[in-house]
Amino acid sequence: MYRKIDAVDKINLSLRDAWSGHVTPEDYEQHMSAIGQAQANASLVRTAILKQTQPGANVLIAGAGTGQMFDYEHPGFLAPFQVTFSDINPEFLRHLERRLAGAQLAGWRTTIDDLENTRLAGPFDLLVVVLVFEHIDWRKGVASISLLAPRRCVIVIQQNPPGMSAAVSPTRTPPGTMKVFVEVKPVLIAAEELIAEMAAHAYRQLETLYSDVADGKKMCAILFENTAY
Repeated sequence: MYRKIDAVDKINLSLRDAWSGHVTPEDYEQHMSAIGQAQANASLVRTAILKQTQPGANVLIAGAGTGQMFDYEHPGFLAPFQVTFSDINPEFLRHLERRLAGAQLAGWRTTIDDLENTRLAGPFDLLVVVLVFEHIDWRKGVASISLLAPRRCVIVIQQNPPGMSAAVSPTRTPPGTMKVFVEVKPVLIAAEELIAEMAAHAYRQLETLYSDVADGKKMCAILFENTAY
C-alpha cells in the first residue's frame, strides 16, 4: 500500500521508508529506463554472472527490485543456476515474479529481506547487489555480505562526473514518487572505500566493469572473491 508523502512527512522520511512503501514500481522503472541505468545494469549483471559462476551455482540477487533488468536481458541466462531474489519491498517482488512466471529457469524464489540486517542463510556461490548501497548504511550491507559468506560478489555502484555529487542529476526531474529523492538524498560511495571495506571482510577485488550512462555518469560493477575459500 503506497502512501502520498507530504511536505511534513519529508522531514522524517528515510531512504528505507521511500523504498519500502512510497516509490511505485512504475515511477521507478520509468526513471531508470529514461537515464539508461536499467539497460546498463542489466548488461553488467548478465556479464558478471556468466563470468563468475558455473552451472548449478547458488546465486543471490539482493535488492532485486522489480526485475526490470529482464526487459533488456532475457532471464534465460540464469537458467543454469539456482537463484534467490530478495528485496525490502513486497510489491517490487510481485512485479519481478510476474516477469519470471514464464521463464524456464532451473529454480528460483523471491523473499523479503533487508540487506542492512539480513535474515538469509547461505551458502551462496555468488551474491549480486545493484545500486543498493547508495540507499542503505552500506557498511552494514558489507557486514551482511560477510555473514552470508558467498564465494564471490558483484557490487554495482554509481560513479558521477567531476563536480556532480548528487545521486539524481540536478538537471532532471524524476517522475512521480521518485521525486522524493530530491528531498531524501542517496549517498554515493567511492569505489576505493568500498574496495577497502570489502578487503577488511576478506574479499579481494578481482575486476571492475564499467558502462556509460546519461549525464556523464558510469555504472561500475566491482567483482570480488572471498579469500577464505
